[in-house]
Amino acid sequence: MNKIFRISDFCHFVDVDKHITALYNSLSLEVVFVKKEIATIFKQTLGNIVDLSFEIALEDFIDTLLKMNIIFPLGERRDIKDYLKAQSLLRDDGVSVLYLLLTDGCNLGCSYCYIENALPKDYFFSMMTKEIAEKSLNLFARNISKKIEEPKVILYGGEPLMNMELVFYTIKRFEEMKLEKKLPQKTTLIINTNATLIDKQFLDFVQDKKIQIAVSLDGTKEMHDSMRKFKNGEGTYDKVAKNCKTMSERGIKYGFSITITKANIFNLEENLLWLHDEFGVDSIGFNIVIHQNKKIIGMSVEEYADLVTQKLISCFKISR
Repeated sequence: MNKIFRISDFCHFVDVDKHITALYNSLSLEVVFVKKEIATIFKQTLGNIVDLSFEIALEDFIDTLLKMNIIFPLGERRDIKDYLKAQSLLRDDGVSVLYLLLTDGCNLGCSYCYIENALPKDYFFSMMTKEIAEKSLNLFARNISKKIEEPKVILYGGEPLMNMELVFYTIKRFEEMKLEKKLPQKTTLIINTNATLIDKQFLDFVQDKKIQIAVSLDGTKEMHDSMRKFKNGEGTYDKVAKNCKTMSERGIKYGFSITITKANIFNLEENLLWLHDEFGVDSIGFNIVIHQNKKIIGMSVEEYADLVTQKLISCFKISR
């Protein structure tokens, strides 16, 4: 196997700690973590030509670098193809994601909510109608980007399950529009929910449907309940965990969305593994608090940003 390669012009080096460096492709957003001495070999190349014939350069390592376009065979410029693709997407006048805010109301009173906590006390919450949802889906179908492989329809809120009738209607119309080829077959539908309103009717309806459910859960009962409460101040963990276990028993796929606060930031890696072991999910995402304050993050904004960065990189490595 040839061991002489060209390093992509879009490869960057980010030191993770004194032993590990990340090789980062800024076009494909792919990341490979390598030992510092390996990164040094890449950094000291002339003309971006690297010799990977050293003893530890196993074929699977080279294959990974090739797959992520961090290196490529001499005479090829795969990074230029990625660059032209990115430029093409920037010129694209289509859309790839439709957010449907089924309601701006919510049945919870989360400490870090940047919506309800900023509203006046006399604010009147509203519900989306079937007519608006129908118009939105059709507008989206007419304007989907031809260059995006997997468009998305996201049911959002507030808490979208407060408008359950519209949840059912939208899913039904989404499936019909795919059958009618108004929506691409790879279009996905995602429900972002706090999972407290999941009931038998909802479970029966989504049982065999190819949709994705993203559940807000911040970790263990103590972590979760410290921030995510019902409006009467009671914690929501027991309700959420029970409904998630029921979904697991019925074979309904779901993943977790974790908001990073002072309650879980110092144990984020353990939290990640615990959620996987406890619920058997393989999809976990993280949210950074939008309006940071010490009451929520327990530190300065600068300290929070640095620590979140370290923790997310660590969780990424564990997940990989």
